[in-house]
Amino acid sequence: MRQLLVGLVIFLLVQYANGQMNTFTSSKGAEIGVYYYPEHWPESQWERDLKTIADLGFEFVHYAEFSWAKLQPSENAYNFKWLDKAIELAHKYDLKVIMCTPSPCVPAWLSTKHPEVLAVQEDGRRIYHNGSRLTASLANSIYQESVRNIVEQLGRRYGKDKRIWGWQIGNEPHLQTVYDYSPSAEANYITWLKEKYGTLENLNKAWGAEFWSYTVTDWNQIKAPNTSMPGPNPHALLDFQTYTSHEIAKDISDQAKQLRSIVDGQQWITTNYAYFKFLSNVDPFLTKQDLDFASHTMYLTSNWLNSSQDSLAHRLGSGMELAFSQELAESTNGMTGIMELQPGQINWGKFNAMPLPGAIRMWLWHAFALGDEFICNYRFKQPLFGGEQTHHGVMMTDGVTLNRGGEEFVQAMNEIRSIVPELTDQEAEYIKATKTGFLFSYRNLLDMDNHKHHEDWDSWQHIYTYYQGLKRLGVSVDFLQEDHNFDPSTHPFLVVPAY
Repeated sequence: MRQLLVGLVIFLLVQYANGQMNTFTSSKGAEIGVYYYPEHWPESQWERDLKTIADLGFEFVHYAEFSWAKLQPSENAYNFKWLDKAIELAHKYDLKVIMCTPSPCVPAWLSTKHPEVLAVQEDGRRIYHNGSRLTASLANSIYQESVRNIVEQLGRRYGKDKRIWGWQIGNEPHLQTVYDYSPSAEANYITWLKEKYGTLENLNKAWGAEFWSYTVTDWNQIKAPNTSMPGPNPHALLDFQTYTSHEIAKDISDQAKQLRSIVDGQQWITTNYAYFKFLSNVDPFLTKQDLDFASHTMYLTSNWLNSSQDSLAHRLGSGMELAFSQELAESTNGMTGIMELQPGQINWGKFNAMPLPGAIRMWLWHAFALGDEFICNYRFKQPLFGGEQTHHGVMMTDGVTLNRGGEEFVQAMNEIRSIVPELTDQEAEYIKATKTGFLFSYRNLLDMDNHKHHEDWDSWQHIYTYYQGLKRLGVSVDFLQEDHNFDPSTHPFLVVPAY
């Protein structure tokens, strides 16, 4: 472990010398915080819990991203008293607050009155209110108006509140259905095509519509391509996938612009992107202009994304995934923080192993060394109900006893804070970072997976093969888009994967 920490400190110096530690870094190192859900616990426990959070050394708490029904119990009624109290208690114990917009969880009163606000699956069935999240049809105008209303209320109430450190838009942007086949989405898809191609003549040419008589003579003849049906036109399919990327980004950007017009300029705005391999239609670069930075989520032991297949890999987690998540998020705006990092066992992985002793401590060191400006733990207390009952928190189910992962979080926090004052510019001068460019396109990834070279082809594994090789060489990676100006003086090497 000592050798590991020495290596990580050297890597940290690389990041330090490379100028990646900016205003988000406190004198104690990366800011470290925790998710807390006041709405899940008796009000009598709130003060005890927030005092404990502060006593353990956490510096901020994260509120409200799933609480739309609590904040707006009916169409014309709002309830902020509970949130006001939670913010005041955080302030009492010197904890900053990350405030979230609650758009991922459409309340029952809204979806009952307007079922069209919910997405339609590829089999044609509309989702109904069943306790899930990220079920909205982002293209639906009633959903959009409802989001504007709740964001306006939150922004007016807290946008100039000095206790609020920053804002998170929604949570892990994506669609639970992956794609939305609702009438709203199809109409918006056609509008998007009109803006892209201008005329049907241009569209037919771009889509090679002469093949199999796909030619369309009226915009209304266009349907959302559906892979559950035989052989959709491949160019139309790629455009629909790309349109979905833009629709997801628009939901985030619209909320960010609205908040930007209200907040006082001291509060930053982000969202937490997640599961890049599973969500190739979620493109963080599309919100680059509207967010201050992109943050990221990482659950290392899910084993759904990438695994070394070593005997302990399922308990150590994928370090490559942690690095990839951090560097991709950082590449959008030049900085990032990890918004969700597991403190123990999760309940939705491929299999849910207990992290190996020391693994969680190691993850914090890696996140710090990679340059995350803040590290947020998901979550403080293990819930006693709902879809994550067996998802560990920092505390055990009694709410007052640290579990092993919580102990490791506290240990790592103290270690990181003790070493930061020892870092000096003179020491950092001796470390020179190499930035390797990596040409990265979501549209390209989608298209390659639509037309696999062979049935076992995995476009993401192809990307990972190059990336893991680069990380084994110890270099920092900067993901570049096709419209970026490539400068060999800042990126001596450029990796261009299969295109």
